[in-house]
Amino acid sequence: LVLDARGGPNHVENLVSAPVIADAARDKVLFLSNFWYIAHFSRYIKPGAQRVLVSSNRDALEVTAFINTDDTLATVVMNRGDYAVNFSIQCPTSVANATAPAHSISTFLFAPGACS
Repeated sequence: LVLDARGGPNHVENLVSAPVIADAARDKVLFLSNFWYIAHFSRYIKPGAQRVLVSSNRDALEVTAFINTDDTLATVVMNRGDYAVNFSIQCPTSVANATAPAHSISTFLFAPGACS
């Protein structure tokens, strides 16, 4: 997860990006956007969680969902677009209305049994 300011070292000696860049010359650590995505997912999707089938009827949104071991449902919605998108998360027993701001990632947690 951490590389130097040039994008190395790694096992194949090519230069790449990483979530964390250590710039020793400037004595700084840089956290890139993919670090924050990983942090966001790991905050709500716990070890042992199982991915569940989910779909979106909005082309502008990407969505994934996981059942955690405590039976909470974590649904992650990403909007890569330049405009906000209104949407609903529908489960058999509940509906959540929300807006995905432009260029956002949001997680919705449902209590155990809320979407069974």
